[in-house]
Amino acid sequence: MNLDKETFVGLPFYIFISLLVGALASTVINSLLASSTPQQAWLFGALIAVHLVLYWVNISLHQRSHWPLLYYPLQAILITTIGLIPFSENIIGTLAIAIIGEALGLWGNSRRALWVGLSFGGLFIFAIVLRLDPPQIAPVLTAIAVNGSFIIITLFLFNQQLAQRARAEALLEELEEANQQLEANAARIESLTLEAERERMARELHDTLAQGVAGLILQIEAIKANQQQGQDEKVGDLLDRALRRARNTLSESRAAIEDLRNQQSMDFSEIINTRLEQFKRSNKADLETNINLDEGNKVPAHIQHHAKRVLTEALSNIEKHAQALNVSVTVTQTSDKLRIEVSDDGKGFDTEAPLAQGHFGLLGLDERARLTQSEYKITSKSGEGTQLSFTFPLDKQDEHHD
Repeated sequence: MNLDKETFVGLPFYIFISLLVGALASTVINSLLASSTPQQAWLFGALIAVHLVLYWVNISLHQRSHWPLLYYPLQAILITTIGLIPFSENIIGTLAIAIIGEALGLWGNSRRALWVGLSFGGLFIFAIVLRLDPPQIAPVLTAIAVNGSFIIITLFLFNQQLAQRARAEALLEELEEANQQLEANAARIESLTLEAERERMARELHDTLAQGVAGLILQIEAIKANQQQGQDEKVGDLLDRALRRARNTLSESRAAIEDLRNQQSMDFSEIINTRLEQFKRSNKADLETNINLDEGNKVPAHIQHHAKRVLTEALSNIEKHAQALNVSVTVTQTSDKLRIEVSDDGKGFDTEAPLAQGHFGLLGLDERARLTQSEYKITSKSGEGTQLSFTFPLDKQDEHHD
């Protein structure tokens, strides 16, 4: 793993190596001066100075793409040249170890650092073998290996610690991002839940109170018209129907409120038959029914709820608008589908016409189809009646109680 310069806290290390190299270099220079070879002493000092300058320059230039290709060969040439000068056998080991340690600090425990370590380690061994007699090689290599191993192992472990810390910080950042995403998703879910609840309440109000009150208004208008014509017997019959209608509306409203509270399902067959009986009592149209339910395969509660509302919407529209003489209702259940078909021979309507203001029945059908992943089709023409087909899937795992 490569570490950035900012991650590698190298200033103390550079200072320490510079002081160590300076101390060892002064010893070599004193030895050269004592042996009456001042020219070699000056050459040695100049080479060490260039080595240290490059060493410090590398701090700021090591991340440039082409700089390492220049830096490491220059240092290899300098160390090799220094190794040819008398009394330098100890210092060249320190110089090689310093380069290896620097590579570990700047590049981490990476392949680049490994190649630098192998190259300069091999260079040091080559210089020692070239410079010393065979009996002197083993003691020098042993001493340098012991001292150098301490520095290299320390930097290696330090890099491991930095790498673990970097991974921990990266995981912490990912965790924070995940928490922020979870908070955003929670807020979005809450907003969608509130929106769905508002839509649901609008559908329930439309399917119970709005339709019931609309039916009462029609019957009261009929009562008023017959009263003005003096048809008292017919007025009494209409009053009875209006009263039944009011009671049914009250009952449906209470059932809707209870349904909103606990979503407990009733017997589906009873739900269908009750609604059909209500239609028979409040409408003069001839009703033909064909109910085919699989008693051994219970319709899921959320499908029961939406199927009841679809049937109620279809029959209410016939009562209020169709003026039909004949109505047909078919409810068919198979292993994976529930199909409701309602048709009439009433006046029909233009399905392409814009939705009249305040009429939300078709919008409610669209919403119920979307919520239950169902399919429905309305076919109608003016003067030719209306046919509604609504198919609920019964094999969906996700239940929507809206």
